[in-house]
Amino acid sequence: MRIAHLPSSFLPDTVGGTEVYVRNLCEELRTIGQEVAVVWHSDRNEAVNSYCMRLPVYAPSKRANLYTKSSGHEPRGFREFLREWRPDVVHFHAFTLGAGYDHAALCVEEKIPYIITYHTPAMSCPRGTLLRWGSEICDGRLDPQRCGECVMQKRGWPWPLARLASRLSLGHTWLPDSPLTTRIALPSILRTAQSYWSKFFSQASRVIACAEFCRDVLITNGVDSSQVQVLRQALPGHDRERTLRLPVMRSAERPLRLGYFGRIAPEKGPKLLPDAVRALRNQGIEAVGSWVGPCDEQQLWTKQLFSDGAPEVSYLHKKQGDELAHWIREQDVIVVPSITLETGPLTVLEAWDQGVPVIGSNHSGIRDFMMAADLEDCLFEANNPVAITTAVRRMLDWNRPAPVVKVPGMRELAERMIDVYKHANHSSESRDLTRFTLL
Repeated sequence: MRIAHLPSSFLPDTVGGTEVYVRNLCEELRTIGQEVAVVWHSDRNEAVNSYCMRLPVYAPSKRANLYTKSSGHEPRGFREFLREWRPDVVHFHAFTLGAGYDHAALCVEEKIPYIITYHTPAMSCPRGTLLRWGSEICDGRLDPQRCGECVMQKRGWPWPLARLASRLSLGHTWLPDSPLTTRIALPSILRTAQSYWSKFFSQASRVIACAEFCRDVLITNGVDSSQVQVLRQALPGHDRERTLRLPVMRSAERPLRLGYFGRIAPEKGPKLLPDAVRALRNQGIEAVGSWVGPCDEQQLWTKQLFSDGAPEVSYLHKKQGDELAHWIREQDVIVVPSITLETGPLTVLEAWDQGVPVIGSNHSGIRDFMMAADLEDCLFEANNPVAITTAVRRMLDWNRPAPVVKVPGMRELAERMIDVYKHANHSSESRDLTRFTLL
């Protein structure tokens, strides 16, 4: 089959979990004989590899376009790509202006079926995190007024004022394009955005959810449950089993090592690690911590994080490949303290793949992986450093055989994805797509 992948950006322009997932999936699909192309809009022109194609920049004509994920125009270069490469199916990995409603409408015009993988909460949540008011896990129900007040609170509005502003009934189409429009008419913009979102997802041949909570959010917002299939994330290679190394009490000469790796940002919870390490020390357990991952070291929040963490927790910069694998193996426990909801994260699988146990926040994809591995003891209450300490102590007191966990492989995931592509290709002729047009 000829499969076109459409993320909002790709390596090396952007480095993140979705980009890594798409690259790994494409490599496995190519290995088992499929033809793939990755296309995305970019202002860069350096070469990437033989199956990657940059399209001309597709910029918004109005600020509201960034919310609606549509400008009402053809995405530059996308129709030409579809006609020249002629994919059997298009696989969307984002819902953005650069990979959104306008692209899906062209797929329908060209009679090419498409599927979607729901990778992150930002694919439905206007705030981008599925955290209401930035702290409470949201059920994900799209509502222009409710979502509007939450977005405005994120922008710094006091929540009573945000709630009041979200009740304004100003129509954004009647107002000039300005920063003020996206504030005073945000509910109107989100109402239009919800309409586009519903059409984009409902007309997909299949929607892949990377975690159970993604499936719940999709169904809550009207996507037919028969369209949704849960396929968890995976690492390159085949499915395999790993025996985890049980952590043991350490001495001052070799303290217990708690590691955090991945993107260093507030919603990922790295600020919880120093408090947890200090609490363990206060309980007589020698412990140290370290952060590894990309970040903006000049950002005020990051500088404060590293200052507050010293000397118990140190930043060891970004590591990749063998260097990262070696660092993971040196840790006694990997901590995944995400506050935001995670569809993976891949850090859980990467740690397990090196035989290192993980403790993580008790929600979303983290919980899915832990529960499937019968590791409920490794979960802790999100955004609570004391709970992290308690989870570490539970692991130190384990009286059980070393756990054996399954690390899902991208080869098996790619084979299951081929079945999805074939189903989309075979079923597209019988589906009514006449209602899907540019608005």
